[in-house]
Amino acid sequence: MDTLNVLIIEDSESDADLVIRQLKKAGYTIHYDRIETAEEMNTELDMLAWDIIISDYKLPQFNASVALTLLQKTGLDIPFIVVSGTIGEETAVELMKAGAHDYLMKDNLARLAPAVKRELDEAHGRRERKQAEKALRKSEERYRTLSEVARDMIYIVSRNDIVEYVNTSAADLFHKRAEEIIGITRASLFSVEISNGQKRSLQNVFESGISSYVESKAEHMGQVTWLGTWLVPLRDDTSQITAVMGVSRDITNQKRLEEDKQKLLNNLQEALAQVKTLSGLLPICSVCKRIRDDNGYWEQVEGYIQKHTDATFTHGVCPECFLKMYPDFDPTKLKATDE
Repeated sequence: MDTLNVLIIEDSESDADLVIRQLKKAGYTIHYDRIETAEEMNTELDMLAWDIIISDYKLPQFNASVALTLLQKTGLDIPFIVVSGTIGEETAVELMKAGAHDYLMKDNLARLAPAVKRELDEAHGRRERKQAEKALRKSEERYRTLSEVARDMIYIVSRNDIVEYVNTSAADLFHKRAEEIIGITRASLFSVEISNGQKRSLQNVFESGISSYVESKAEHMGQVTWLGTWLVPLRDDTSQITAVMGVSRDITNQKRLEEDKQKLLNNLQEALAQVKTLSGLLPICSVCKRIRDDNGYWEQVEGYIQKHTDATFTHGVCPECFLKMYPDFDPTKLKATDE
């Protein structure tokens, strides 16, 4: 078993030896000091980390009540057991109320080792809980510090729709201080339409226990803000979901860019719908050059092209056709005239 540092408050060396023998019999390796005065106790508490204190009730210059008070003033969590041959039941009860962990009669030391083990185990449990609480407080302080400086909006909403926490960024959205929002209902911060949408998203997380991402609108004083939000369930020690934490980011600019992009795509689609193209085989008469349309009708080339494209026609005469139409035309005379 572990080595025990035992501080014994006892004026009888033989009685102290009886206590030590009982503990060694239980398998403990013992390091101990025996003291008889308050001054010695203060010195010993400063010198060593004691595992347990075993005190007689009454000594010539000292007693268990004073020793217990001295211990409590130090703030040390050391089990304090009273072992006495003269203590009465009423006195023992008063000592227990004052903070002693147990009391034994000197003629019943068989209970000593079990009592020591129990108190050591409980002291160990208390130290672990304190360390866990300290770590939790440190974690909470760190979380709150990070939360307060975060640009993201962080809040916690309970099952009954009460805002339990908001960071500064979230409070700024409503132009309020955090303490003005904590404790009020979430629904009171939004319009009915927006609030109902948020309620459905929160209810889904409460019921499913699964985190989700939603995009929603927040409106305050006529200003609309788009928020992208992760909703995360928070559980108690029994794994019951008691609240939902939301971490929201302002995505208003992103939504506007998406809207502008969609408008551009719509405009392009409309423009493309207006573009007419020709493809495939076109039946054309080898003599009159008319084209047969999809319904089997023959029409002039320019009419067909105008129907199926955005092209328009202007008319002119090519040189070959000009000569056919005007065979007597002499271009040399035109040049002579020009000169």
